[in-house]
Amino acid sequence: MSKSKLIVIALLISIILNFVLLMIPDKNKSLISNIIGNPEPSWLVLEKNDKSCFARPINKVCIFNKDKNKKIVLIGDSHMASLSSSFRNLANSKKVELTIITGCPFYFKLIKTWHYDRKDCTLEINNKIFEKIKNKKNTLFIFHNRYISHINKNSVLSNQNNSNNQKKFELKNTDYYFKGKDTSSLINENIFAKSYDDLFETLENKNNSFMIILPTPEAIYNPREKIKKFIHSKSKFFNNDLQNKLNFERSFYEKRIDKTLKVFKNIKNLNLKIINPADVFCDKKKCFMFRDNNLLYFDHSHISEYAAKQIYKMIEIDIESHLLNK
Repeated sequence: MSKSKLIVIALLISIILNFVLLMIPDKNKSLISNIIGNPEPSWLVLEKNDKSCFARPINKVCIFNKDKNKKIVLIGDSHMASLSSSFRNLANSKKVELTIITGCPFYFKLIKTWHYDRKDCTLEINNKIFEKIKNKKNTLFIFHNRYISHINKNSVLSNQNNSNNQKKFELKNTDYYFKGKDTSSLINENIFAKSYDDLFETLENKNNSFMIILPTPEAIYNPREKIKKFIHSKSKFFNNDLQNKLNFERSFYEKRIDKTLKVFKNIKNLNLKIINPADVFCDKKKCFMFRDNNLLYFDHSHISEYAAKQIYKMIEIDIESHLLNK
């Protein structure tokens, strides 16, 4: 074979190899885009093409299947809004009245108070929420808030440069606290337990029951953004690698939630069930942002629709029991 032919063949091989290498990131990008999904959480909407149920004025809260005898009320902040996506089948079932009140972290007789001049989730809103629920009968009330931040008075600051290293995480002090008639959460975290005790005592004589879903683990970065960084750096990885790449120590979560667990042990009501969703996200040693080929978070604290469905499975028996017995 002539020297010129060998040169041509070598050039062709080089071109083909470069083309294959360039295509790898595109293949990964296509693959990971399926994992990442829609960047917006799949929060429920009242009607097709309507706005999300999240952060609606209290006079326009989402109520599905109005006036059914059996009722479920979801109350909480944006974390409850993320969880509410798993109630879609219940909303469509026509069997139960489902009310979704999300946007403000509602605590009975406690007001969200800012360290500076700002108003958000005011006394007026709290009072309107209570007016909305105080006459409910045959109702299962489900509460879910960002309790760790409220009780610890800080939150995990997401850092995309973090590589699962718990020693590098940062905490950000919250800009607000909760104030009651006699004291505030700055002085006494047990005002949260007292708030729930007072609320349940007010509502329970109407054949109502209660559930609190504890906070999900706070990740130390946004896994969706981390995946994008992997793509742009042309890293070669596939689904089965992500569980090992996107995780953090369970001990980090347990340390963060410890004070919350101690506070909630002080809630005395016998009609309350407390659900800990940690097993959806964690094994005995690690907490995962990607598990069983599914992304569990939309950002470093709000959960994906897949994770919401896994939590719903944990409470499904209690919901069915409520529907049968009320």
